[in-house]
Amino acid sequence: MDELYYKRTSYGVLCQKRQGRKNKELVREQSVVISILLSLFLFIGCNKKQDFVPQSVSFQSIDHLNDCSIDIENTEDEDIYLVINSQEDLEKYVIKGSVQAAQFCHDLQRDFSIDFSNKTLLIGKARLTAIEGQLIEQTVEKSGPEEYQYNVRIMNGGYTAIGQFKFGVLVHKIPKGSHIKFNVVIEEYTG
Repeated sequence: MDELYYKRTSYGVLCQKRQGRKNKELVREQSVVISILLSLFLFIGCNKKQDFVPQSVSFQSIDHLNDCSIDIENTEDEDIYLVINSQEDLEKYVIKGSVQAAQFCHDLQRDFSIDFSNKTLLIGKARLTAIEGQLIEQTVEKSGPEEYQYNVRIMNGGYTAIGQFKFGVLVHKIPKGSHIKFNVVIEEYTG
């Protein structure tokens, strides 16, 4: 039950309503529930991405990109990384003017027979300061719920001349809206 109490101050007598025991307990319970809910919300929201464990993704390497006369996107010696999800994009960005039947090698033609309903092509080229580069290692991993990384290590060639090194892999279909990061490292020739 609420009761009034009087308190003498320098300004005069102050009259206040004293809260009963039930109101104090109710306010305390509400504060505890709100604190728990807020903590739970922050914990779940902040830990969503941290709970993801990176996973290795299986892939099929496209091995004959540097053996055949083919240009990715353009003929300039600049770095380009592409995610190809359709035959139209493959023809537009990769095979376009270089598919003269006589020039296009059969092994690469076989590699480019892709079923894009369940495959994605990750492909690119890197500028080299020395030609005859060599692929050291490549891996693909799922680094988040909708994040992928394509890691490529290339050794620079042994002949001083500006050139390019092409690389690519086929992976299971990557969902639309996913973020794909290409990590390309070029190491100096050690031969």
